[in-house]
Amino acid sequence: IDEGTVRFDDDGDGFCEGPVCSDGSTPGDCDDGPSGAAINPDATEICGNARDEDCSGNINDGRDDQIIGGDTFYRDNDNDGFGENGSAREYCPSSPNKPAAWRATIAGDCFDDNAFAYPGPRKPGDPQWFTSDRGDGSFDFNCDNTETERYPDEFECGCTIPLANGSSFQFTGSSPGWRDQPVCGEVAEYVQTCNKVTPQIATDTFEALFFGVFWCVFPIDFGTQATVVNRQQECF
Repeated sequence: IDEGTVRFDDDGDGFCEGPVCSDGSTPGDCDDGPSGAAINPDATEICGNARDEDCSGNINDGRDDQIIGGDTFYRDNDNDGFGENGSAREYCPSSPNKPAAWRATIAGDCFDDNAFAYPGPRKPGDPQWFTSDRGDGSFDFNCDNTETERYPDEFECGCTIPLANGSSFQFTGSSPGWRDQPVCGEVAEYVQTCNKVTPQIATDTFEALFFGVFWCVFPIDFGTQATVVNRQQECF
């Protein structure tokens, strides 16, 4: 029963409208009318209905267990679209008290202070490989708990054996790679091409195979021709 003042709890929800209550209820009700029992400072905010259930002065505010119908957001400090694991909060999508950093709806970011560090494939325009760590010493930019090297191999030196008929026999192939493989971001010598030319002419292919076993397979370096550059190991 509305007795005509703001000092009594008229809707029976335990709150009166006034700054002081005369009936033992608690001040702070913002709707003490006949249909206002579900609206009071202890009420749960319902997202999207344009009503201020918790009498905070805002609609669609509150978080976690203080709201109904909210969405889960994650802290995304670097604004790369992925939130930090363990930072989940529930807010109404249009909540006025949702902090700006809680903008991601997908978790999985393994380092939230670098916008190039996030799970999954690279975004269009973002670099694929990195020569500097992401900020904490790690080169794991795709958050798979590994550091993938762009150039993972050490070099292999091919072996050419001249034949008596003026042609040559390629005993082993050659593939580019490191002399001594560096860690991510380190500069080292990278062999782009490499070929050993044996000192003796073989009469035929059979003899070339024989020479190859001793001159090419075993670590004897006859007349190596190599192109070597300094290269920085790139990773992600």
